[in-house]
Amino acid sequence: MTDLYDLALEHIRTHDYTTIAEIISIAREAGIPTEGDIAVLAAENCCLWAGCSEELASCLERLVVKGTPVKMVSTTMLTYLLDGQTIRLPIATKIRPYKKLRWLPICFRPG
Repeated sequence: MTDLYDLALEHIRTHDYTTIAEIISIAREAGIPTEGDIAVLAAENCCLWAGCSEELASCLERLVVKGTPVKMVSTTMLTYLLDGQTIRLPIATKIRPYKKLRWLPICFRPG
């Protein structure tokens, strides 16, 4: 089976400002499941993506770890609207703990 992390990493290297929505599209094209019940958090109640399969959650967790060849930057909800996928949560403005669950829209850039 193809490793989603490797596919995502290659895409990020050639497509600056890659969204999680794009990574989901790549996974689906490769036949990798993307939907599940896992939320990937950057901090307490600061959600990067929700409804993830194990494969997608693992990929995202590996991408956000310091020392990977990519960097994570915040973006606007409009970026995800253009990609056709959003999360229905209030928007977070930065990585920090929140009292209630919020979504932090991010993109990945080559490191």
